[in-house]
Amino acid sequence: MEVLPIGSMSCQPMLAGVSNSLDMVTATASLDDAVLDTLVVIGGRIDPSMPATTLSRLVEASARCRRVASVCTGAFTLAAAGLLDGRRATTHWRYAARLQREYPSVKVEADRIFCRDGNVWTSAGITAGIDLALALIEEDHGFDVAKGVAQHLVVYHRRHGGQSQFAASLDLAPKNDRIAAALGYAPRSHRRGSQRRTVGRRGCHEPSAVQPRIPGADRHHTRARSRTDPRRPGQRPPRGNR
Repeated sequence: MEVLPIGSMSCQPMLAGVSNSLDMVTATASLDDAVLDTLVVIGGRIDPSMPATTLSRLVEASARCRRVASVCTGAFTLAAAGLLDGRRATTHWRYAARLQREYPSVKVEADRIFCRDGNVWTSAGITAGIDLALALIEEDHGFDVAKGVAQHLVVYHRRHGGQSQFAASLDLAPKNDRIAAALGYAPRSHRRGSQRRTVGRRGCHEPSAVQPRIPGADRHHTRARSRTDPRRPGQRPPRGNR
């Protein structure tokens, strides 16, 4: 599989290389002369869009290759070139609504990690490009090879669910480590606690049997209780407060 990535500059015919902020230089070739198998359009700035001459050369190149793919907002370039007309496609969840609004002929599936419609593949965010690449490898070389590549990269071979779960999880993430530890422990504590809870003299579960067993939890529970209740542990409340 020979891949020629197409970015905002790599379509220029006389360009020898493209450098990024890390001073890494990527060799480029003229799109007109390239022998293509897979044409990958990378993401980047959506505005301004590529000039019409570049888009037309992209269309011509796509006719010579076996398949076309985009990563992240690269779907906007494919859409501007007309390569997504009438096709299912996806992009980063933050820009999915805009893609649908600006290109109504595209059937945007906003929750997909990656999407295939014929020989055109699109993926969500940048890391979703890894999922897309693994799918391309599996199509060309089979399940075992793709799985081996995923193991080497220490990534999921196939992620389950859609990209909205990752967007929503950021909003729901705990704001500190203690809360995160308690939330992570709670499901396990609930399962184990049902088997070992003890009952006190007044018919209540003992606090130590049900509260999360995280470092400092017992001491914190005691200090917090002492601030609101001056009685010593085990001391009965006054008769009038019962």
